[in-house]
Amino acid sequence: MKICEYGCGKEAKFPPRKGMKKWCCSKYTAQCPEIRKLNKEKNKGKKLSESHKNRISTSHFGIKHSKETKRKLSKINKGKKLSDNTKRKIAYATKDKKNHFFGRKHSKNSIVKMSLSSKLTIEKINIKYKFFSQVEQMRYNPDKPGEKEIQVHCKNNECINSKEKMGWFTPTYIQIYERIRQLEKDYGNEGCYFYCSNNCKNSCPLYYLRSDPYKDTELSYTQEELETWKSKVKELDNNQCQYCGTTENIHVHHIIPVKINPMLSLDPENGICLCEDCHYQIGHKTGTECSTGNLAKIICNQRGLI
Repeated sequence: MKICEYGCGKEAKFPPRKGMKKWCCSKYTAQCPEIRKLNKEKNKGKKLSESHKNRISTSHFGIKHSKETKRKLSKINKGKKLSDNTKRKIAYATKDKKNHFFGRKHSKNSIVKMSLSSKLTIEKINIKYKFFSQVEQMRYNPDKPGEKEIQVHCKNNECINSKEKMGWFTPTYIQIYERIRQLEKDYGNEGCYFYCSNNCKNSCPLYYLRSDPYKDTELSYTQEELETWKSKVKELDNNQCQYCGTTENIHVHHIIPVKINPMLSLDPENGICLCEDCHYQIGHKTGTECSTGNLAKIICNQRGLI
């Protein structure tokens, strides 16, 4: 029996050939136990260069192990804990997108870029959700210029953040998403109103309806008749707000609400021109019969909800 000439003491099975000057126990010299021991001592403390690491990784790309090799590897690695980097590689190889970024940390610059790219803006909402943009008034928080923090009105008319009191608050992303979903995607109704707090939500009569109380009520006029009435009122009031005198953003307001007296809904004497601010601050002022809260209670009582 011929002994391995590299000094491991095992039987030499492979004769000298290209790249091998002596008889060896293994097909490749690097697999001989003695050579492996020498190389280990020689490379102790040395770090591989990035190019070397890349060559090693690409040289094994696409190689499939036999069942016997897989069993050996599983025995060797049994009980070992995988590093975060190895878990990411496994996730990437198996196309597991959920865990592909496990343990990965982004730089502060990357986090800022990702947050800005995915952040909702009024411009994006106006393009993508046109119906929502018509229903809800939005603005950017003036106290935080440049941050594009969206603000809306609270639905509770008695709240300082309501449209009637010219107030604003910053909703959460979930609030905006759910409101858009109700209006645009799923139901197309008036659910998931904006509320700045739980107290406002629980005290608002509209919250328990889950929809607009005026939505299904029959109107005593057509849209064409309403437009004619608006034109007549604007003509009588010179298209000017009767409180502040401005001629911008003019609304036509029913002095006696339609819900209280439908017979006067098309009477020009029952109309008044108000600007947008005065319309909700004075026309629907809290405590009057025309306030949003009182009108909602009338409809709720008619439906037997209160």
